[in-house]
Amino acid sequence: MNLVKQIFLSFLKLQAFIAIVVFLFFSTKLYSQNKYLNFFKSDYFYAVNTLKDQEKTIDDIAQIYDIPPKTIRSIVFPELLRYNNIKDFIETSSLETFYIAGDMVDFSIGYFQMKPSFMEEIEQITKESSYLKEKYKAIITYSSKANHKAQRLNRLKQTEWQVVYICCFIDYLNATYQLEKETITDRLSFLSAAYNYGFKKPPEEIKTWETTKAFPYGKSYKGTKFSYSEIALHYYNTNK
Repeated sequence: MNLVKQIFLSFLKLQAFIAIVVFLFFSTKLYSQNKYLNFFKSDYFYAVNTLKDQEKTIDDIAQIYDIPPKTIRSIVFPELLRYNNIKDFIETSSLETFYIAGDMVDFSIGYFQMKPSFMEEIEQITKESSYLKEKYKAIITYSSKANHKAQRLNRLKQTEWQVVYICCFIDYLNATYQLEKETITDRLSFLSAAYNYGFKKPPEEIKTWETTKAFPYGKSYKGTKFSYSEIALHYYNTNK
């Protein structure tokens, strides 16, 4: 009986050992095949999981404005790779007061690292377009009794509002540059570069930025760099 028990325990240990070996093999293979995972490590999983957590929010709002939700997730995925909750809190807490008071300050906030200046530009192009003004009426609707900057900051802190502004951003660029005629790869590459570089910049500069390796620490960084667009495309091609 003891012999049978020993054989059974040995079998269980062997199974556990095999499972560990298989896990280590596939984990190593996954890291070696995915250079972005290999570089960003835990931040990569954080970004992927955060987008999964926000999937319903993004999908629901994207459906309202008829924007492909996967396009939205892909555009913001690189931002999540370098999102730092603590830095976000410290930075915005110290700058919000200056912004509301009218000082010329700009800062990134939230999962999608959106800036007040970006929202202001989106509001401006919405006002100037009869199509966008009708479709995105919510964006340019503010309470007349409250400080618009304070209201804008409140929107900036809500993922739902950030998604609305990104939808408008996509609609504007699709119409301005007729991106619907492009392949999904070319369209997403341009949209991602514009989101990171600045959508009001000349299109030639945005196209150049598509392949400029400056992410995540800037062009002057001596170590490994990627282009923002290539990471967005990687997410699009490897996630549902």
